[in-house]
Amino acid sequence: AGQLSTQTHSRYQWYRNGALLPGDTLQTLAVMQSGFHQVRVWNAAGCSEISDSSEVSISLTETEASSINIYPNPSTGRFVLDLTSHSGVFEVLVYNQVGQLIRTTEVHGAQKSTLDLSALPSGSYNLVLSQDNKDVLNRKVVIVD
Repeated sequence: AGQLSTQTHSRYQWYRNGALLPGDTLQTLAVMQSGFHQVRVWNAAGCSEISDSSEVSISLTETEASSINIYPNPSTGRFVLDLTSHSGVFEVLVYNQVGQLIRTTEVHGAQKSTLDLSALPSGSYNLVLSQDNKDVLNRKVVIVD
């Protein structure tokens, strides 16, 4: 996680991608998701102003990536991507054995998503999860009849 902070003021409210972050009202923000962050600050008289946006990119560590589960593997082509302990949007890229990109889709963190590859022939495929244009996971999946 990253961290953002501002100068001392009377009150603070943080935003990500223009959306209010409920409860994030301290001088320092622990950034848990990538995005464009801003803070609105108030002085003692109640006047406020909002900061310029700061872009923060969060990528997964090896330990965090190891908590992403893909099951069952092997399968008949329907895989569950368990991203319950991760947030944000992930791009899923599927490559065949010769490295050709054959499928892309988006999944959201904080949930389990089904990836249906049952239309593909039996064999091994590389599944790459990417977030903010950075590959965070590369796993081999196997489709069987």
